[in-house]
Amino acid sequence: MSERRLSWSRWLADIAHAVSILVGIFTLPIVLVAAYDVVFGDTLLEEAIGVEPGNQGNCAVGMVVEVDEFCVFKPTEGRFRVVGSGANPPGEARLATDRVKIDWDSSGHAFQATRLPDGDGAWRIDVAGLWRNAGSLDDFCHTGDTLEPGEFCTERNTNRQFRVYATDELDANDKAIRAMCPTGDGDKCRALHANGYGVLYQFGPNSEPILERIPNGYNGRLDGRRIRCVDSTDGTMVLFEAERQAEAGEEAPGDMWRIVTTTQIVTTQGDQGLLDCTPENERAES
Repeated sequence: MSERRLSWSRWLADIAHAVSILVGIFTLPIVLVAAYDVVFGDTLLEEAIGVEPGNQGNCAVGMVVEVDEFCVFKPTEGRFRVVGSGANPPGEARLATDRVKIDWDSSGHAFQATRLPDGDGAWRIDVAGLWRNAGSLDDFCHTGDTLEPGEFCTERNTNRQFRVYATDELDANDKAIRAMCPTGDGDKCRALHANGYGVLYQFGPNSEPILERIPNGYNGRLDGRRIRCVDSTDGTMVLFEAERQAEAGEEAPGDMWRIVTTTQIVTTQGDQGLLDCTPENERAES
């Protein structure tokens, strides 16, 4: 072998050696970070290189999120992440097992999701975004108006919003909820409705953070099928009535509500105590 060819071979070998050293220098940190993520369950590598497995983008109504996937609730930038045992609500560390319902009343946003019964742990997003005023004409509730989950209209006499929810989330054993119930029993105070319910929305007294996401539980205005409110001074005058459209062949699907009656009266009583929405059977017993 000539001296020139030998020199050229040595030069190529030196270059290859240098390249291998450089590759090792740049690869070692990545290998170490990847190993760290595997051992400790972290996502340092994903965040560093911008890869986020399971990211389904912004949460949207009707989206189905599978186990080990997440979507971003854009108004708060919180992640709705689904795991094998449930889901983490947007911006919260707690684990929900069946349903999620959150209201951010200061901003008017809402997020509602339900775990699918036969979805291998998957969840469906029912409401994600601003509450939408569906009141006809002047934003108030009018006879014949129909409302879907995530929509509301305003009852004239109290200026309270009649909101339609796709799902309900209530831990009846929660001490804060039980303390608000006259009976002290969360189950008797307020029943769960897994699908489609309406409520004249208001906060409970001395609201705590969890209560700020949940309508007042003992005012008799929460129902999964029908709401009927009468004048508190005249039990025969129906001031507000709404029904859930649940029968096949109706003009609205099962999770939609229709306003049946709206009557405005002039009163000096103010908002408090104007409506009596206690179920008729309980009203008759009292």
